[in-house]
Amino acid sequence: MYDYAIRFEEDSAPGLAILCRDLPKLNSYGEDRKSAISEALDAIETTLSIYVDQRRVIPVASAPEAGEHVVRLPSGNRGENRAMERHEAARYAQGRLVPVA
Repeated sequence: MYDYAIRFEEDSAPGLAILCRDLPKLNSYGEDRKSAISEALDAIETTLSIYVDQRRVIPVASAPEAGEHVVRLPSGNRGENRAMERHEAARYAQGRLVPVA
């Protein structure tokens, strides 16, 4: 569900910029590939939280393209759970989610 494809970009500065087609607000950086992947996890969590706070629709992850790396948020990820709880609370408050008894 939250398996987003990221890509790395290099420029004249050392390190790797992290970008995600599905989450255009995501902006992060890593010193090398390993740290960039770790930073991407945090960036995805933060970006999803921002989307929830702004009551935006959370984009569905699209299939990865050539050269992209899929970041899988761990099941039970605190940020993922927090984001989904806030998303559901917002939907409930707007009358779009009815609790099941």
